[in-house]
Amino acid sequence: MAEYHGYDVIIAGAGHNALTCGAMLSKMGLKVILFEKNAWIGGGAVTREIAAPGFKHDTHSWGHVWIHSNPIFTLLKPELEEKWGLKYIYSDDAMVGGAFPDGTGLTISRSVDKTCADFARLSQKDAKRYREIYEFWSEIRAGFTKHWWSPPENESMSIAMLEQTPEGRRMLRNQMMSCKDFVEENFENPYIKSFLLFFSLAPNIKPDQENLGSIFHIMIPHLHDYGESIPMGGSGELSHSLARMVEGYGGRVVPSAGVRKFIVKNGTAVGVELENGTEVYANKAVVTAIDPKHTYLEMIDRSLLPEDVVEGAERFKPGKIPCSNSYWALNDHPVLKAGPEVTSTAYWRCMGFVEDLVDHWAEIERGVMPTDPSINVACLSMKDPTRAPPGKHTAIIYTFAPYQLRDGTDWDDVEEEWGNRLLKTFRKYAVNMSDDNIIARFINTPKSIAADNVCMLDGANMGGEMARFQMGTFRPFSGWANYRGPFKNFYHVGPWNHPGGGVTAMGGITAIEMMKDFGILEKSMWADWADD
Repeated sequence: MAEYHGYDVIIAGAGHNALTCGAMLSKMGLKVILFEKNAWIGGGAVTREIAAPGFKHDTHSWGHVWIHSNPIFTLLKPELEEKWGLKYIYSDDAMVGGAFPDGTGLTISRSVDKTCADFARLSQKDAKRYREIYEFWSEIRAGFTKHWWSPPENESMSIAMLEQTPEGRRMLRNQMMSCKDFVEENFENPYIKSFLLFFSLAPNIKPDQENLGSIFHIMIPHLHDYGESIPMGGSGELSHSLARMVEGYGGRVVPSAGVRKFIVKNGTAVGVELENGTEVYANKAVVTAIDPKHTYLEMIDRSLLPEDVVEGAERFKPGKIPCSNSYWALNDHPVLKAGPEVTSTAYWRCMGFVEDLVDHWAEIERGVMPTDPSINVACLSMKDPTRAPPGKHTAIIYTFAPYQLRDGTDWDDVEEEWGNRLLKTFRKYAVNMSDDNIIARFINTPKSIAADNVCMLDGANMGGEMARFQMGTFRPFSGWANYRGPFKNFYHVGPWNHPGGGVTAMGGITAIEMMKDFGILEKSMWADWADD
């Protein structure tokens, strides 16, 4: 079709990483088109009125933290804010509240001093240890930034460097621990241990999953340096600002136009075939933002693929800890038993003790609907009133549950029961979640999440299991971690590549690698970062 003619780069999928890649390439003068299967764009950075009209809910991601440590996005952000409508709202004081059924509360504030003072109410020793972890983070921050936002280096190189000093060997040992092991070794107070452990499990990992103890040296201190933020109007506004940038530079973003297959000729990716049969060809490159199982096992003729790519796609692990989101339209914002300081954060991690977290994750492993789940709750309308009608509020209850129930029960048949269980759980922590405060609700089970976004395999939303065997040079699989596929002019973008899931704008790494291949990186604002 003429309307799809003359594009330099075709991107299959329009999640925020694909859009970041497209926006950067568009800024460099390339004509880019993105095709999206869904009627909406954004992938995991999406905002929809899903519970009731006028109530805007982030259907997957809501808090934007990782993205602000991404130097590639930092260079792009001013233009997104000045020309394309992006506006971030930051939490400059208390950012995250921890709530317990007995009314005990904790807060992580932007200020390390304030956070440690709050922890010291329960344990002076734990407050001191928390500060030490942050100070260690300060020493490794520059190295982390370069490692995290660049193509991954061989793991043996990182290990060899760490082995050279006592501090490095200590860090290497921490990396090999599970989050649960790290918490129990470094902290003593049961409330603090549970709060920090639950926080660390956010990337869909298990408490006892080894080789992830380093999260404490990255994820938690990271909050103090970069803050907790949300885009005004919803997480999807990040995606829409990127789309406006693509189109402002002459590109196009096309929803409701899924890609059915990639067209490969003579070892070169040349275009795509849409679900309606239309073939669209690219002058320079084709990019897949679609997970490796769909990309390599369904969308490309297997006879064209190297054996290790097929094997890698077959072995790719979606993730063992699927998520479940529920969306609530409320008359009044929730009020936490843990007090006004915790309530003011508008973002609460509600849990019991470490053994309760272990029980929750064990039920997921056994394929059982969690009986008393630990939950994350966000009332983003408290920070951004544009999310709800005047005087009303939104809430998200986010937790983890098995994709398939072991007894064969279909999630569709127990969706309401699950919603009631989540509400019953939250009522242990909030004093005003009575029926008359609830206007409407919408329950997303792991099954419905997987149906909503085909790239969220098995209802897991981190772009594939965040395990050591599938991170760094092993993401998405060994030999193909450089954002390039097995054909000339074929590239990867999305959370199934390094550094993984979350709102990261990692698509900028792919864009830089493409600029290198096109010989235009030195003309870009990213040249100094890439050469540093």
